[in-house]
Parts: sequence; structure tokens; C-alpha cells
Amino acid sequence: MKREEKKSDTIIRMLSEGGVFLCVDATDDEVVLPNSHKGTTDLRLILSLDFRHTPEFHNDHIAVTLLFGGVPTPCILPYHAIWGIYNEDFTKSFLWEDEMPGEAVDELDALRDISNGKQRVIKRRKQKDENNEEGDEKSETLEEKVTVYDKQSHHPLTFTLI
Repeated sequence: MKREEKKSDTIIRMLSEGGVFLCVDATDDEVVLPNSHKGTTDLRLILSLDFRHTPEFHNDHIAVTLLFGGVPTPCILPYHAIWGIYNEDFTKSFLWEDEMPGEAVDELDALRDISNGKQRVIKRRKQKDENNEEGDEKSETLEEKVTVYDKQSHHPLTFTLI
């Protein structure tokens, strides 16, 4: 439950900044989409708060009416079937690696072999100044970033794995 709440917060935060692409495993039985879009593990859906039908965020899914071939279609997107998100200008993205379908994980593993994926990120928790007697404290964390190319637009996408 906590995992889904975090994912929904990430999606809502990114949507508040503009339209997004959701990476959805449309083979999941709980995903409600037109049959013509079911069966693929890497379906990309566009979502925006500017749509005529605003998305509704529930505890375990997003309910939204999307247009497919100009036809409004009610859709259900369970959070566990959403495995990635990126914004329209391809500058911000997230992958939920533990929920990626097998085919996408295989592609990600191949990319890791090529790029060595890890980057060192140093985050400062406290800064030393004259009023701070505790001193400078650093926390080193490894944040994994992977760059892939979107199959439809061919734009590079750098995902932060969470």
C-alpha cells in the first residue's frame, strides 16, 4: 500500500508540472483499456490534467477517460501495472523497477551492461556554518540512472530507478 501511495504521489507531482507519458503493462488483467491496446508490456499512454476528463486518483488505481481513435473510453490503470513515467519534454522520468515486466527488465539489464548504470550522488544533509556546531555531514548514496530511447519518438530518456 505504501508503495502505491508513493507512486501516486510521484505521478500527481509530475502531472502538476505538465503532461506525462505512463509506461503501462497492458497484459495485467486489472488494466481496463480497449482490446486493441491490451497485450503489450510497454504501452505508453499520455495523461494530462488539461484533458477534458480529469484523471481520478484512487488508492490502488487511476480512473480516466482517454481518447482512442477519437472515441472516449473509460480506463482503469492500477498503480502496480504502471512501471514508468516521463514528462513531455523528456527531462524528468522514473522507473519502478520491481514492477517492470520481464521484457522491459531484460532490456534494462542489457543497457546496464553497456552503460554500467551507477552514478555517485552526494547529498548534503547539513551544511557547516558559524552557527552549526555539529559540522558538515555528508551522506553518499548510489542513484541508478539508465538512458533508453523511446521506441516511438526516438528521444533519449534518462530514468531514475526508485
